[in-house]
Amino acid sequence: MVFYDSPSDGRQLQIFELAESTVTESLDLAENDPGYGYSHEPGYQALARSSSDTWAELSYRYDDPDKGARRVVDHRFRTPGGTLYAIRSSGPEHLPDARVRAPLTTALASFCPAGASCG
Repeated sequence: MVFYDSPSDGRQLQIFELAESTVTESLDLAENDPGYGYSHEPGYQALARSSSDTWAELSYRYDDPDKGARRVVDHRFRTPGGTLYAIRSSGPEHLPDARVRAPLTTALASFCPAGASCG
């Protein structure tokens, strides 16, 4: 798991490999698991969902006890080699959606797992 923090505006990017067998299963667990699911966070509200055969994405907001109201875009996807990953981009709720999403968009455009052959 890797975290990248932007000290200037409170955004964060998180990248990690998934253990579940599908991206939809992984995202459902992340949202709804009774022990750690996002839906149990204070102020949780799902904002948007979208998916295809190889990816699933959930945008939501919640109230972080230390950082205040946060917006998150959680994107889970299958690489051409079959490995599943998640990239989560978050930031203060007052930032425009495009600003919170920008690190995710950049990471997806250049993502290449170690040992893979990417073009």
